[in-house]
Amino acid sequence: MDSQLNVTVLGISGDPLWGPEPVDICTIVLELKSRVVTSVAPRVAPIRLVLDDEILSDDDTLARFCVCSDVELTLVFDATLGDILMKYEAILEELSAQNPNLIEDAAALDYETALGLVEDLEVTADIQAWLVSMLITSKCFASDWFEFAPQFAMTGMKPVGINRTLCWHRELEWTKKDAIIYISMTEVTEVGLDVTSAYLVDIEGRLGGIRGSVWYYRVLDCDRSLDYSLNFIQGVLADPYNAEARWAMKPGFPPRMVATSIEEFFSEWLANGLPEAAVGK
Repeated sequence: MDSQLNVTVLGISGDPLWGPEPVDICTIVLELKSRVVTSVAPRVAPIRLVLDDEILSDDDTLARFCVCSDVELTLVFDATLGDILMKYEAILEELSAQNPNLIEDAAALDYETALGLVEDLEVTADIQAWLVSMLITSKCFASDWFEFAPQFAMTGMKPVGINRTLCWHRELEWTKKDAIIYISMTEVTEVGLDVTSAYLVDIEGRLGGIRGSVWYYRVLDCDRSLDYSLNFIQGVLADPYNAEARWAMKPGFPPRMVATSIEEFFSEWLANGLPEAAVGK
């Protein structure tokens, strides 16, 4: 069997965008996508290639699908992701200009991996696009009050979770059913006390009725077995003076909404500083 075959990539309309070009059947899809994007549109959102209604993963090869003759693939752009990705990169650039030490280079997730972490959530396209943009951009936040790194958020090295991510304490775990995503959790010491500050996205609006709103809380780390799940936070909102939760002990503050969306959160940060500054005042 010939290891080479001709590949043509079509747009949604059916018009040819690339090819036919000879491609080795053992070429991985990631490499093929790179060739297509370079030729079609060097600066666009990540793309997907579709074969017979099946989305090809980056580590797939045409040989895996028993393709042995010339083939046509369909290219799918995510326009929403493209727009938000550019917004997010512009925000990072402005924040870096305000504080050169805030933004650092970091290893990012590939598009398919990032999408796989959020696509099963009951999430709108814009919320998904913001989360994926944060994960595929090779930048991280490094401050005492907001800390986010694309790879660390997935490995369990940080207590920040999408998709059942373990945190520092192995007994703590967040799952997709919780419908909340931690985008930052930091620990600092104030007057001899350990304090946790956290930002989370309320994916389904279960806390305040607004899907995609950003929430903040600060709490003393008096009990290492605390569960930071959705149920726990809802319980704290219902009774912030619950002794077991220890939320009423200063310098901790009960969870509060600081922005109605991720975009508003970053816009507020650009205009007035990190939104937590208003919490508890």
